Amino acid sequence: MGGRRGGIWIGTAALLSAVGSLIAQLAFERALGVDGFALWAYLLSLIGLLIPVACMGSNHFVLSEFYAGRLDTRGDAHRVLAYFGVFTAFALVTFLALNLRGARSLGLGSLWVAGLLFVAHVPVSLVYSIFLARAQTRWVALWPLAQVLMRTAVGCLAILVAWNYETAILAWTLACLTLASVATLQVWPSWRSRLGRSASAGASSWRRMLVPGIGFGLSDLFEALDLKLLVPLAALLFAAVETAAAGLAVVVLSAAFFFPHVLISRILLPAIHRSAEQSDRMAVRALFLRLCAWSLAVLLPASALTYVYGYQLIAFAVKGNYASQAGALSCLAFCLAPMCISQLAAAPHMERKRTWQLLRWRAEAVVLFVLLTMTWRAAGLTALLLSFALGRVWLCVRVLSGLRLRANWS
Repeated sequence: MGGRRGGIWIGTAALLSAVGSLIAQLAFERALGVDGFALWAYLLSLIGLLIPVACMGSNHFVLSEFYAGRLDTRGDAHRVLAYFGVFTAFALVTFLALNLRGARSLGLGSLWVAGLLFVAHVPVSLVYSIFLARAQTRWVALWPLAQVLMRTAVGCLAILVAWNYETAILAWTLACLTLASVATLQVWPSWRSRLGRSASAGASSWRRMLVPGIGFGLSDLFEALDLKLLVPLAALLFAAVETAAAGLAVVVLSAAFFFPHVLISRILLPAIHRSAEQSDRMAVRALFLRLCAWSLAVLLPASALTYVYGYQLIAFAVKGNYASQAGALSCLAFCLAPMCISQLAAAPHMERKRTWQLLRWRAEAVVLFVLLTMTWRAAGLTALLLSFALGRVWLCVRVLSGLRLRANWS
């Protein structure tokens, strides 16, 4: 996308986004303290769990429909808008119900602010697939960076002005509403032009939309579901210090998760959905295997350093006292390689015809993660992180075996 210059744009923005995300989360931890950061991490985890439901595979679905020529008329536009509208309404109701329960038991704050925050995230996420379909390289690179920079600014203000949890959430809600307004202004001219065109006789049916769309959406939901469940499971099973420490673990893992995710979603996802010929698919497969090998060469030394020095670096950066969780946080070292390799090796299975099989494998990994956590919960946060790592090892085995079988069939 965009050639070498576009790759430089996307790579630089990805690096800045990862650094900015770390700074933002650490800023909120220092501003809100252990208890406030536990609430912040819990609310963002709820949003992270349900936004994929609201968007229901938007990146894959919009690209797949676009390359198939099914996003050109008024009928196509109406169906796509209705598709996302239904799933957004369902996700919002679910989010409000979970947030209402959390407000009563955890003190999460105003329900209407949380609802606005969730609604604002939907267009901010949906617009990204439009940028990909249009091959707008700078927007693809800079849109996630803009989100991270605004969150970093809010976190730094929270430190300087000594905001409490509710004020910080309100400020982030206003920032997200601003981003949502920009997103709407960006895509509305394109959608308005489609709404003005007559429906074609061969327009796609609802069934033809729903089956792959739901497959894409559920696969996206399960892609990082185990990562998003770390904080809610810690809140359910353990005390506030474990929940806040789980929030810090998510910060570290999200930074590692970010780079393969950027590579797949911002550069290679269009190629996956365009690859109709067998030779193209095999080329994509070979590329991802090379990326897995290169990533492993970087991740193994990084994992060793994380095991030895990870907690010391975390303790230096944060405000709260997490000494009781030092051993658990060192277990992050066992999570890095399985998480990134499983993510990269799953990419060749993301095409329209194989997404349901990938969904099954991802669901198996999440179920294994939850079962192991519940079985070993007496070990505290250590059980949570080791179960996460073993679930990802299982997913690695499944997706790599699938790639080998596809090569043999070919």
